[in-house]
Amino acid sequence: MTMEAIDQVVNAFEDTARRVVKTGFDVVEIDCGLGSLFSSFLNPNVNRRTDGYGGTIEGRTRLVLEVVDRVHAVVPDSMPLFLR
Repeated sequence: MTMEAIDQVVNAFEDTARRVVKTGFDVVEIDCGLGSLFSSFLNPNVNRRTDGYGGTIEGRTRLVLEVVDRVHAVVPDSMPLFLR
């Protein structure tokens, strides 16, 4: 996955969170379960990246944390944000 594609994913999650808030949902949940894009980044047996998104646990969690930060920034404090 290119850096540009990673940026697109992060932006897409932020845009989706904005639409979720505008639509009136009660909760936002980000799924990191088995088979998701995030699970492939988190798993050291799958993630063979040598850039800032691979290697150490900090690198492998970077994408998830970037998405959580961007989603949290657009979700009101009164709306729960779950990470599964």
